[in-house]
Amino acid sequence: MSTTMPSFKKTLNAKPVELRYEASPVEGED
Repeated sequence: MSTTMPSFKKTLNAKPVELRYEASPVEGED
């Protein structure tokens, strides 16, 4: 869901989950 990625990323701006997606090789593949 690369389309919703920027959207949810802003939601998890201050969440530890953001770091998981940042370092995740499946970035935007969720």
